[in-house]
Amino acid sequence: MNVFSEISANFACRNNLLKMKIYVTDGLPAIQALADEGISLSPVQAEMDAPGDVARVAFINLMPEKIPAERDVLRLLWAGGVEVDGLTALAVSLFRPAAHECRHTDAAHLARFYSCLHPSDVSSFAAVVINGAPLERVAYRDVDYSDELAAVCDAAAQADIPVLYLCWGAFFGLYRQCGVDKTLLASKLSGVYPHRVVSEHPVTRGLPSTVYLPHSRHCVLDGDIATMSDRVKVLVSSDCGPGNVVSVACDKPEMYITAHPEYDTSTLAAEYSRDCARGLNPHIPENYFPDDDPSLEPRNLWAAPAARLMANWFGCYVAPRFRDRIKI
Repeated sequence: MNVFSEISANFACRNNLLKMKIYVTDGLPAIQALADEGISLSPVQAEMDAPGDVARVAFINLMPEKIPAERDVLRLLWAGGVEVDGLTALAVSLFRPAAHECRHTDAAHLARFYSCLHPSDVSSFAAVVINGAPLERVAYRDVDYSDELAAVCDAAAQADIPVLYLCWGAFFGLYRQCGVDKTLLASKLSGVYPHRVVSEHPVTRGLPSTVYLPHSRHCVLDGDIATMSDRVKVLVSSDCGPGNVVSVACDKPEMYITAHPEYDTSTLAAEYSRDCARGLNPHIPENYFPDDDPSLEPRNLWAAPAARLMANWFGCYVAPRFRDRIKI
């Protein structure tokens, strides 16, 4: 059993909660990959075949290699997915930018499982999840789908749709919605870092005193975010490299996580091996391998806080708006 599935099952059992069902299109590779980890997804022939009372979630997958990212984000949704306030199931639809040619995922997979999300369709969803891409060193205006993504973000904000921004998606969202810029780093930030809760909020309920989350990127948020208390509230921060990591918008149902709570235990190890093979001479990911020895199995210190963050996101943002919309 994967550490995410074990922690999530234990959390649900301790709190006498049921796991949410997650409906996805039949044949998606993540179904079998996650089944091997003890995580059960509910396949349907088409999204519209899911029961009518489920919350529809749009997952905008910006990663070049889409299949691993599908597995990771669906795992994260499942880990935090416990029934709360009438929210019992999700139907997850996959989207990609129309303006970008994807060269790292098979065209047949994209044609079968992906659509392009038009801003006018955003209001039909109960929530939107946007992940990242390795674009930290590219100016936002130079990203070929930045206008398209901005239009979707604006449409979600106008319709009061909850949005979860992850990794580079969080940088883009904070820049677009709150005017927070990024600062490039001299070398790659890679590892599992300790953080602390710096502001009380329903999203941080139940988090431990030290919150470990994985990072893999070349930038941090500008320090000015701490002065924007009227627009964005920093909830979780680190005194070491990552800086401000978990934030929420003050007037919109938006949460920004610049870390990678969705990462599998082995993801940073795979990235480290890949960078070594490319001759990049990378730093060993910090606080990850026992004794900083890459020959040893890495430790997963983030599955529990990641599951808690997601459960709180569902309870704080998604469930209330989903139930309100069902009543209308």
